[in-house]
Amino acid sequence: MTAGQLAEYLNSRAQGAQPGTGTQAAGAAQPRRFVYGLRGIMQLFNVSNVTAQRYKRGIIKDAVSQQGKIIVVDADKALQLFKEWKDSKGE
Repeated sequence: MTAGQLAEYLNSRAQGAQPGTGTQAAGAAQPRRFVYGLRGIMQLFNVSNVTAQRYKRGIIKDAVSQQGKIIVVDADKALQLFKEWKDSKGE
């Protein structure tokens, strides 16, 4: 087994796929999407750098994980938090 085949097998097992079938098992969760850094937040919400910083510290802070200079954002959770915030404002 090559390293590539091993990596593919491990990825398929981590995502709940049945080996060799290429399909996911019933009830398996979708893979999580992540964006990285302020640039990722800027692209996700199509906003400026200043607005991305404001979102990171406020609206989507529960979706943000930061260790030093490294920022990782769970994109799906961030979008959900933004939608909830927007709905609560009545817009």
